[in-house]
Amino acid sequence: MVSGSIQHSAAEISIGGGMQILIISSVRLLRDGLAAMLQQRANVQGAEVAESAEAAIEALERSAPTLILLDVAADDGLLVARRLAEAAPHVHILGFAARAYDHDVVAYASAGITGFVPREASAQDLFDAIDRAVNGELLCSPRVAATLFRQLAVLSNTPKHGVGPTQLTGREREIVRFIDEGLSNKEISRHLSIEVSTVKNHVHNILEKLNVTCRGKVPARVRVLETSHPD
Repeated sequence: MVSGSIQHSAAEISIGGGMQILIISSVRLLRDGLAAMLQQRANVQGAEVAESAEAAIEALERSAPTLILLDVAADDGLLVARRLAEAAPHVHILGFAARAYDHDVVAYASAGITGFVPREASAQDLFDAIDRAVNGELLCSPRVAATLFRQLAVLSNTPKHGVGPTQLTGREREIVRFIDEGLSNKEISRHLSIEVSTVKNHVHNILEKLNVTCRGKVPARVRVLETSHPD
C-alpha cells in the first residue's frame, strides 16, 4: 500500500538499491500505484511521483532519475514529453498507456520518447520495458517500428531546398482548413471524430513542417507556399 506521506505533486519513496524512477501522471491513483508496485523491485532504489510537467521539472532539479515514466494518454502528453526532453536530455523517457495510433507514437518519438508501453501491457511488460530502456534499447512494437522507418524514409526523400504545401498530409490539410475557419482543437476533434491529443499532434507537425511558431500563422503561411510552390 502506498504510504500516506505521498501528499504532494512529487514525493519520494525509498526502495533498496538500484534505479531512480520519476513517474508522471495526472491520475494520482495511477502514479501512486505504479510507485508502490515498483518498490517491490530489487533493482529500483527510489520512485518519485509528479502530477504535472512543472512538478516533474522541480523533481529533476532535486535529483537525477535513471528513467522517467510518462503517462502519454494525457492530452498534454506530447508537450510534457518535449519539456522533459529539454530539461533532462540524457535521461531516458518511457511512455506508458500509449494509444495504438501510428501518428501519436511518431510524434512522441520526435519529442524524445525512447519507448512505449501500450495501455494493454502487463506489469511484467512494464518491468521488461524499464530494464530495456535503461540499457539504451529502443522499445516499441514491430508495427510502430515499421511506422518509424516509413517516416524516416519520407524525411530522407524530402527536398532540402524548401518546404512546400504538398508536404502536408491529407489530414493535415483538413486541419489547416479548420484552423483557417477559427475552430479550436476540441472542435476539430469533434468534426473529425478523433482524440483532441491527436489533433494537437497534427498541429505540432504542421507547425514544424511550415516553420511557424503558432497556429494563427498557419493559413497565411500555406497560402504563401501555395503561391511559390504551385502543385
